[in-house]
Amino acid sequence: MKDIAEDLGNLAHLLSQASAAVSVLEAIEEVLDELKDGELSEEEALEEIQELVAEYAALRELSEMSPEEIMKLAKEGEEGLSS
Repeated sequence: MKDIAEDLGNLAHLLSQASAAVSVLEAIEEVLDELKDGELSEEEALEEIQELVAEYAALRELSEMSPEEIMKLAKEGEEGLSS
């Protein structure tokens, strides 16, 4: 039973990552449409795409952290804000 729960947890994790990837791809598609329609310059579009990819990389890194690592990161962020 524990193996099934672990497998389901892993599956949920992979589905979450896939969902985030699809969201990024949809956002990139939107940026490309704006570029095509002349709403963005090539430089602006590239900048937006780079930001989307960086956000996805950060989310992916965060999703691979243990709860303890996330708590440590949150505490470090709080300490940085208060100083």
